[in-house]
Formats: sequence, C-alpha cells, structure tokens
Amino acid sequence: MHTRRCTTAALRLAFASRCKPRSASPKWRHKFLYGLRGARVRMRCCRVAQHTSHARAFHACARTRHVQELLERKKTLEAQILALRNKIEIIERRQVERRALDDKRRQEELAYLKHQAKHLDMFLKSMPKM
Repeated sequence: MHTRRCTTAALRLAFASRCKPRSASPKWRHKFLYGLRGARVRMRCCRVAQHTSHARAFHACARTRHVQELLERKKTLEAQILALRNKIEIIERRQVERRALDDKRRQEELAYLKHQAKHLDMFLKSMPKM
C-alpha cells in the first residue's frame, strides 16, 4: 500500500492544529507518524545537504585563502632568494679581488726576495776568501 508523503508545511500545519493530515485514512496516525518521520529524515537530509554545501563553500573559501597565503609566501621566498643571490655575488666578487691582491703580494714578495738573493750573492762573491 502506497502512502502519500506529507510535505513539511502540511506536517507543521497538521501538528500545529492537532488535526488529521490531508491524507485521511483509517490508519491516519501511522501515516502521520510515518510522514513525520519521513519529514524528519527529509529535513535531516536537507540539513546535511545544506551543511555540505556550506562546507564546500567554506572549504573553497579556505582553499582560496590558502592559495593566497601560499602566493604571498612564494613572493617573500623569491625576495629572499634574490637577496641571497646578491649576497653570493658580492662574496664571490670580494673573494676574486682578495685572490688577485694575494697573488700580487706574493709576486711582489718573490721579486723582492729574488732581488735580495741576487745582491746577497754579489756581496758574498765580492768578499775575499780566506
């Protein structure tokens, strides 16, 4: 036997007026309670659907916020990368300059020592042998 589903508005009206629902039958109480249970189930389903739609909207909003935060973090990290690359270039440039200065000092020192060795040899050769 097929029972007619009562709408939530009809159930509210029937419950508020404490009268029989629109579908009058010998077992109206069973139909009323079944319809009420069905309405509760339908309302629960509506709430769940509404909650899921709200949850989806919330998660979509949260995802967009998360994406924005990640983009901002990406920008800050790119700025840090740029700053660190500049520091590396400066350090490498200073290192090249220091190496050049050290090489120049070594060459000057070698030239000085060669000059000293030459003059020392000349002095030793000019000394009379005993």
